[in-house]
Amino acid sequence: MQTEKMISVLLEHCEFIEIAALRNVGRPNEQMVKHAWPGCSDLLAWARFENAKNEANILIRPHPETAHPWLFLDDLPFSRADALSEKYQCIIVETSPTNFQARLLSNRDLDLRERFEVQRVLVKSLGRDADAGSTAGCKFGRLAGFKNRKPGRDFWTNLAALPNQALPKFDPSLILNSLSPLGACAPGGGHAAGTNRASSSESERDFGHILGRLRYFKSMGLDYITESRRLEVELIESSCSRKSNPSDYARRTIAAALSRL
Repeated sequence: MQTEKMISVLLEHCEFIEIAALRNVGRPNEQMVKHAWPGCSDLLAWARFENAKNEANILIRPHPETAHPWLFLDDLPFSRADALSEKYQCIIVETSPTNFQARLLSNRDLDLRERFEVQRVLVKSLGRDADAGSTAGCKFGRLAGFKNRKPGRDFWTNLAALPNQALPKFDPSLILNSLSPLGACAPGGGHAAGTNRASSSESERDFGHILGRLRYFKSMGLDYITESRRLEVELIESSCSRKSNPSDYARRTIAAALSRL
């Protein structure tokens, strides 16, 4: 029942999903076989056979080449997975007694590049509480209701949480709006525009990048003060050829961003 429920919720927000069987887990002849749904009949019967007879791991993902709102986070401890399910609409799958996976529901569809960018920032902000490799925007996760066949696990995966519609969806705009890089120094020490003064648009870009990052950290309950200090160092380095006093420029920009939170 939990398997069908997980699939149903995923398909409420994406057109296609893929289900895969990963056979011979951890062996030299490891092999993945995958099918799309809709489009393959008796897919769950096939998956149950693979899981029971071939000891394959059963995995799932929204079709990677289509835009969809699902963001994936892997290897979360219970505390982090529980906090996410209390704050945002998401699917949580227990993959072992100490590990969880989350499918965080965004408030809009995201293409593959956008999912990568958002997940990259999410994983970085979670530190050791997430798998650093789960940023591709197309990674398979475990389908609830099947046995984890990873060597040494032998654990039935469980659906730990479904999206609570009383909670908000995750807003990726704070991340996506902050992705324009801080003004980098051009080769040879000069700015790419050929001037040593930052234009108003450059200053606005720096301010917008920093404000977006700090708003995101604060909204996630993360240490935005420490992040502001890191951003200040980054801004000093990036404005070396644009400002006569980059340290003062960075300090004032950070202070202005903090005052807007």
